[in-house]
Amino acid sequence: MIRHAESLWNKAQRDKNIVGLLSQVDHELTENGVVQALRLSEKLKAACESSRIDRATKGFLNAEMIFCSPLARAVQTALVGLRNHPLFQTDQKRESGNQGTDLEGEEESKPEDSESDTSTSPTSSMQINQGPRMILLPATREKKNTSGSRDTVATVRGPEIIQSALRRLPGSRSSQTAGGSHMEKDVWSEVQRMSRLVDASHATDQWWNENPDDESSMRERLDDLMSVLQFSPFKKIIVVGHSHFFREFFNMYLSDSFRSTYPQIYSDLTNDVLKNCAVIQTTIDFQNKKTPSSRRPKTAVKPSKWDGKGKGLNGLDAWKPTVKDVQLLFGSRFAGKKHK
Repeated sequence: MIRHAESLWNKAQRDKNIVGLLSQVDHELTENGVVQALRLSEKLKAACESSRIDRATKGFLNAEMIFCSPLARAVQTALVGLRNHPLFQTDQKRESGNQGTDLEGEEESKPEDSESDTSTSPTSSMQINQGPRMILLPATREKKNTSGSRDTVATVRGPEIIQSALRRLPGSRSSQTAGGSHMEKDVWSEVQRMSRLVDASHATDQWWNENPDDESSMRERLDDLMSVLQFSPFKKIIVVGHSHFFREFFNMYLSDSFRSTYPQIYSDLTNDVLKNCAVIQTTIDFQNKKTPSSRRPKTAVKPSKWDGKGKGLNGLDAWKPTVKDVQLLFGSRFAGKKHK
């Protein structure tokens, strides 16, 4: 999971001057945000060139697909920050623009245990992914806390989301402002090339909501994401999203064992927010192997059928998906504290 880089709204909140942004929606990155994303891309490049990387980083580099929030700041972060990821560097000549991608695959085709995957080559993911490298997934958009949260509302849909994000990207050929500087030509060319590998077909209807997200709507959205993660044909996935959305995610799915073993990190994940461009690796257990077989339903209850209280809608004990492991990558930190 990657939190987007600094946006105009983030800066305005920090400077306590949001009045000028209330008439705008779907705020883009700041110039500093682009710098943050470029730093992330350099860290990825260094990791790809290193002969000594840990298992979590190796898994990140072996990601088979990127799911990204359709909000501009997330799209821009993904296009700039992940330009050195093997997903976008492999088979550069193969560009499939904005075509639809089936998010559901056969569950049986996916290994149950992530530890069983011994592949170390980032390019091995291309055996699965020969289409778009990134999918705009509305379920990953930011939580709308109040009616006045203008950074959670948008006006564009489908392929126009990508074009709008490019036009408003600081440093791009179309967004240079007085005193600003153009993005390096090679970086801009890479960003443009990558934009043609994005599937926007899942965001063609109105994908944002006008009213604040309550507990029920967030639970439904998070369960939708979990369902996509479980039943998609991809095993290792990057999700580019937002601080409050990720906090809700961890509040709902962190395992009890993680909470008891790492109480401080559990508290940070569920109460603090990640810094801009922070990367956090998670391992999700969909099988819930520790649940006694006598308590499992005869047929698996998808996450969308879980009522959030340990029961499926059919009254049987549901297999609640759980996050069983978390690791911060590339020196990432929480906004409120520093951790080793």
